[in-house]
Amino acid sequence: MGPLFVYTAFVIAVAGGIFRPQVGMYGYVLFVVLCPQWLWRYTLPDPDFGFQKYIVAATLAGFLLSGMPGNRFRGAALMAVVGVVIFWSLCLLSSYGSIKPDQTAFFMDAIWKVVVMTVVVSRLMDSPARLRVVLWIVLVAVGWNAWEINSDYFSKGYSLINQNGWALMNANGYALVLLLIFTMGMATALTVESRVARGVALLIAVLCMHAIFIVESRGGMLGAILSVVVLVMFMPKTRLNYGILGTLFVMGMLLAGPSVIKEFSSTFEDERDVSAESRFYIWSAGMRICADYPLLGLGPWAAEYAMADYYNYELDTVGRKALHNLPLEVATGSGIPSLLGYLALFFAPLWALFRRRAYRYEKVSDPILATCTLGLLAAIPAYWFASLFNSGVLVEVPYLLAAIGIATFCLTNEEVALKQFDSLENSESAVLQNLVS
Repeated sequence: MGPLFVYTAFVIAVAGGIFRPQVGMYGYVLFVVLCPQWLWRYTLPDPDFGFQKYIVAATLAGFLLSGMPGNRFRGAALMAVVGVVIFWSLCLLSSYGSIKPDQTAFFMDAIWKVVVMTVVVSRLMDSPARLRVVLWIVLVAVGWNAWEINSDYFSKGYSLINQNGWALMNANGYALVLLLIFTMGMATALTVESRVARGVALLIAVLCMHAIFIVESRGGMLGAILSVVVLVMFMPKTRLNYGILGTLFVMGMLLAGPSVIKEFSSTFEDERDVSAESRFYIWSAGMRICADYPLLGLGPWAAEYAMADYYNYELDTVGRKALHNLPLEVATGSGIPSLLGYLALFFAPLWALFRRRAYRYEKVSDPILATCTLGLLAAIPAYWFASLFNSGVLVEVPYLLAAIGIATFCLTNEEVALKQFDSLENSESAVLQNLVS
């Protein structure tokens, strides 16, 4: 069934994307998040076939031919889009002086598509219905991967996520994806009215939580704790929601085995393992690189090759050490201004949504806007906190969450403008009536 599903979805996304770019958007999100060429790699005739390349091309063609429809970027949405464009532009400028041109070339070959599609997807999610579809594609696709991770673990005693990575990522990188979807799944379970939807979202969250345990990602576990704290602060305060959180806590205690507890507890011990201890030396080296090359860095994805000159600890490989830190990965690669633009992509819409209290149902017309706002308020800070321990600058799922944030802001902003217009129209009508009377 795997090949049938993959090629059917691919044909629909490519053919539909040319005439209706929203169809191509759904296909792009599905292939990015589900990564079917990895899940069914043994049954596909050519798992290395460039599915995404053709879907992106068809979607961009349809987007341009249809007159670039969708949300209008204003305020915080415009700031986020400008921020990611600044990030990409400075990466491009920095790439010409890279200390490792081949490594930087690989990065630049991948990042342009990510940036372009982040902007296009943000624009095409121009209704609550389309936003809802994208959210559930993301939830179900990562949930499917989390199911496979858990299934492998319980049937074989180990999971491929700890052997060869998962969905073409390393284990810690995919832990960041699992963290994001754990949080969005919890936000959905705490806000939607449908019992079936609540149950599915909670199941996805539990699967993602246990997959993080399987990876034994300390950053992922710490991020999950932060996300739950934020969810408790802003969720609707109902008995059902407290019951959901209590259920999640009990299941977490049951699923966390001795090795997970030991790994998590080591974060707070005076004597940490080599991996944890080396992080402090890595961060120190990264900050010194930023101090020496603040404007354009050393070239995207190239700073790890300069660690021999800055790293005061043992190098695992001669002359090379990954920074394992998202802010430092961006800043050392393309400079501090690039990092500021990158931060704007995630936090500009989020701050505006928070100020408008868009996580409260009475503030928005469609519940999906409150669901997305609540999830993003918890997911994005948790993701950035966990990213202090691992870098995922080329992981595409966080960009999709940023796109959901931009679209949510645009739709909420549109509602605010309509309410203000209606209020002004009512006021004018009242004045006219008084004059007539």
